[in-house]
Amino acid sequence: SRVIAAQAEARRLEARTWTGVVIALAAAVILALVGTWLIAFRITRSLRRLSKATAAVAAGSFREPIPVDATDEIGALARSFNSMAAQLRQLDDTKEEFFASLSHELRSPLTSVREASHLLREEVSGPLTGQQARLVEIIGQSTDRLLRLVNQMLEMSRLRAGILPLQRARLDVEGLVARAV
Repeated sequence: SRVIAAQAEARRLEARTWTGVVIALAAAVILALVGTWLIAFRITRSLRRLSKATAAVAAGSFREPIPVDATDEIGALARSFNSMAAQLRQLDDTKEEFFASLSHELRSPLTSVREASHLLREEVSGPLTGQQARLVEIIGQSTDRLLRLVNQMLEMSRLRAGILPLQRARLDVEGLVARAV
C-alpha cells in the first residue's frame, strides 16, 4: 500500500511538474514575444523618425533635430544625422548669404556701367564713330542682361528667406513658349 501511495504521489508530482513546465514554457514564449515586439517597436519608431527626417532634408525643410534617447547604433545614427543636417543648414545659410551679398554688391557697379553706356549712346560726351556706337550698344545689352541676372539672384535669395511674397497670376504659356523658341 505504501508503494501504491508513493506511486500515486509520484504521478501527482509528475503531473504538477509537467503543468508547471507547460505554464513556464507558455509564459516564457509570451514574454519573449512581448519583449521582441517592444524591441522591434522601439527600433522601427526610431527608424521611422529618421526616415521622416531624411525626407524632410531631401525636401529642404528640415530644421529641428531628432530627439536622441538611445545609446545604441540607431542612437549613434540619429546623432550623426543631426550633425549632418546642422552642417547642411549652415551651408545652405552661408550659400544664401553669399548670393544675397554677391547680388547686392554687383548691382551698384553694373548700374553705373549701364548708365555710362546710356550716356555714351545718347552722345552726351560727344559724337561716336560707328564702331564705338556698336561697342556701346553691346556694353548696354550685356549690362542689362547681367543686371537682370543679378536681380533674379537677389529675388531668389529673398524668396528663399521668406522676405519676398509670391504674387500669383495667370500665365500665357503659349506666349512664353513662343518667346523661348
